[in-house]
Amino acid sequence: MSPQGPNAYISPSWYNSPGVPTWNYQSIHIYGICRTFSDHLKLKELVETLVKKHEATFAEPWKPEYRTEMLNAIIGIESEIKEIQGKFKLSQNRSSEDQRTVFKQLLSNGEKTLAEAMKRNIL
Repeated sequence: MSPQGPNAYISPSWYNSPGVPTWNYQSIHIYGICRTFSDHLKLKELVETLVKKHEATFAEPWKPEYRTEMLNAIIGIESEIKEIQGKFKLSQNRSSEDQRTVFKQLLSNGEKTLAEAMKRNIL
């Protein structure tokens, strides 16, 4: 899934009633205050947490070896979240028949994640 979430073009030719070209999508917007940090102990801990989580299933996980110049090349970012907004547009303004057709077209076009979201949320 891209950072902006699943999304796809929706052709008006998929509708049984008149329509216009549009886009279906799911997105989350997070608002807050970001701060950078360069404390080596904090960066080292962050890298170790990242490696432990994402390399756990690798046959040969990377074993961190820290040199000052490596940690100097990393800029840490902390976020204080103030607000989270979720939004989706999944043809909910269309008839049930049009929604089913859009769902089938998305599946046939390989947009499985977006089709499944439609299935869960409006079908």
